[in-house]
Amino acid sequence: MARMYLYRAVDSQGKTLEFLLSPRRDVEAAKRFFVKALAAPQISTPLTIEDKNAAYPKAFKELKAEWIMPDSCDLRQSKYLNNLVEQDHRFIKRLVKTHLQHIATAAAINIVRVMQWSEDKPHSKTRPSSKAALKKPA
Repeated sequence: MARMYLYRAVDSQGKTLEFLLSPRRDVEAAKRFFVKALAAPQISTPLTIEDKNAAYPKAFKELKAEWIMPDSCDLRQSKYLNNLVEQDHRFIKRLVKTHLQHIATAAAINIVRVMQWSEDKPHSKTRPSSKAALKKPA
């Protein structure tokens, strides 16, 4: 499964206003997110960006040079400013990780069963009726 990065715009109470999922965490993705966030009707300027993402300063500077980012917007990079915002989806991250682990385990069990079936070594919990329904290729 490919890794996806979550970009989020939140208000001072931590409510998500806008988001973007991106397969990369680079300057182009940051610019796409800033443009999308600035176009959202629920976001008003002045806008303060508080994250330590290394791509933000370059994207911020390029958008200011292109007159897309308003002068009232501010970039404050600190490792700790974003902590409260990050805490609200920690529980969801744990659930997703657990779910992906279950999917990987189920896939591994299925692979083992197919390998045992192809070698004519039935799994101890395989019912004869389900194995009889499968015809092994010649």
